[in-house]
Amino acid sequence: MAYVALYRQWRPQRFSEVVGQDHISQTLRNAIKTNRIVHAYLFTGPRGTGKTSSAKIMSKAVNCLNPEDGEACNECTSCRLINQGNSMDIIEIDAASNRGIDEIRDLREKVKYAPVESKYKVYIIDEVHMLTTEAFNALLKTLEEPPKHVIFILATTEPYKVPVTVLSRCQRFDFRRIGYQDVIGRLKEIIQTDKLRINDRALETIAHKAEGSMRDALSLLDQCVSFADGEISEETVSLILGTVDLDVIKNMVDAILEKNLVSLLTQVNDLVDDGKDLHQFLYDLMEYLRNLLLVKLSWGNNKVPGIPDYLYGRFCEQSALFSERRLFCLIQTLGEVEPILKYSSQPRIALEIGLIKAAGQNLTEEIVLEKKPALSLDSQKKVPTGTEVTRTEIQKKVVPGFQSDDAPNIDIMTIRSNWKKVLEGVRKQKVSTYAYLVEGKPLEVKGNTLVLIYKPNFRLHMEHMGLPENKSLVEKVLLSVYKMKLSIQGCLAPSGEKNDLAEQAKELFGENVVEIK
Repeated sequence: MAYVALYRQWRPQRFSEVVGQDHISQTLRNAIKTNRIVHAYLFTGPRGTGKTSSAKIMSKAVNCLNPEDGEACNECTSCRLINQGNSMDIIEIDAASNRGIDEIRDLREKVKYAPVESKYKVYIIDEVHMLTTEAFNALLKTLEEPPKHVIFILATTEPYKVPVTVLSRCQRFDFRRIGYQDVIGRLKEIIQTDKLRINDRALETIAHKAEGSMRDALSLLDQCVSFADGEISEETVSLILGTVDLDVIKNMVDAILEKNLVSLLTQVNDLVDDGKDLHQFLYDLMEYLRNLLLVKLSWGNNKVPGIPDYLYGRFCEQSALFSERRLFCLIQTLGEVEPILKYSSQPRIALEIGLIKAAGQNLTEEIVLEKKPALSLDSQKKVPTGTEVTRTEIQKKVVPGFQSDDAPNIDIMTIRSNWKKVLEGVRKQKVSTYAYLVEGKPLEVKGNTLVLIYKPNFRLHMEHMGLPENKSLVEKVLLSVYKMKLSIQGCLAPSGEKNDLAEQAKELFGENVVEIK
């Protein structure tokens, strides 16, 4: 007999075997016991959480000849036919490949016929969100008033794509991601029954990478069993997943802390030579930093959700070297690199730039200026009027060539308060343009021109932002956000002259991130 994959071998056959969905299993069992079965159900939730399995169990339970406490007996003729996939009254439809109006019309014609050998005819429509609008409209009337012998069970991972008119006609059940400990418990049952050899750390790695999907966990376990000659180790799982060893990530974080750029670039080069997926590495690095932050925030608590006990000591030791703000800023900085890395034709360069930026930054682009003694009110009165520095003079120092006194039609504070909307609007339309725009900060509005200031090391971003296609896109988004036509102009901030520009720095970056020393 051909080999059957583990996730198929261990598919739940009773509600009590469905892991992590007790709130749904109990409700469905009670409905069957009290004969409160409705005509349409909608099962939603992430992949691998038991939606289709629960639909099949439900179809067995409502047709079982000898139900026990709302459960199918799995022994009667009806249960055996359904388990074997030979029942003519349980119809499974894959909406991804049968999504048109013709298939739904065919269903409407057949739904009126009585069941051949069961009490109910059950239609299980998987990935129902893939149906076309016309198909949904054709299904609507049948779904609203089906024959008494018909039950519809719709399953989807994306309920927001299902029309509201369909949602309102179904009893909805939301399946949750399966808990980390629940996945481990189920895997241990399977390992003991099948007499598999795997160490606890490898098991925890599999459960962690499954991200709440039991099917993913079983598929990964199946793959590891095929690969390993003897006991499955943590190294085996990492090799199968293509992930980077934790020691490598730890060394990378140490290099960021020490601002050792040579070590950073060398380690990236080693990753490329080993054929590692750089996007996956960035994901693992951000997750590692997140764990450091969680341990830092819950100092003294030996139980941190999602962190295995054997790793807690390592995270405690390394997190002590960072402040909470520093870890937060690192995660935020690398998070900005992720969408660029995903679409970049040069992912290695994008990752290197992101890591260098993470190593070189100091708490949310903090500007540290030398502290001068505060002037008393008396001393301030003695300052000659002629020595006062106006805002225009400061702007001339920051951006050479500023000489316009045009009265703007919109103030700069309004621009800055809605700047995140502009960035998000640009990002949705073109990620590369977003990457160039995000490094610029709104400086001032001159008439109908918005001036963006870039740091000297982002000259290339400013130049790309000046290209017609990028400039046109941003100006369209500005029009939609601010309801007025604005053009954009870039300029570079000079290096140096920090002490004169303290007030300007505060205005640009916020008082909470500017420290004057």
